Amino acid sequence: MDLVSTASFTDLQRQLSNSQASSPQGLATPKMPGAHSTYYDRRLRQGQALIRARRPYLVKNAVTGLGLLTIVGGIYYYTLNAVGQDDFEDVKVPEAPRKLTAAK
Repeated sequence: MDLVSTASFTDLQRQLSNSQASSPQGLATPKMPGAHSTYYDRRLRQGQALIRARRPYLVKNAVTGLGLLTIVGGIYYYTLNAVGQDDFEDVKVPEAPRKLTAAK
């Protein structure tokens, strides 16, 4: 019989959470009174905590987005410019199809 079956799963979870909470590098989060489980309010607007958490990344993300937009726009412009300069003289255009005569 294996060791997991001798103890219930909830007992193992409880032991794991207790060992993590007691260790200084544990992954358990402390329980804070009045803590919310979401960063959005009832009307799905951003809460102050979310705004504070996103603030350090706002400028970096904007610069990255503008950089990507510039690169993609440059590639698009170059591609349209390169295709627009081609006169397609080397492409053979087939003659007009013959008209079918009515069967007699």
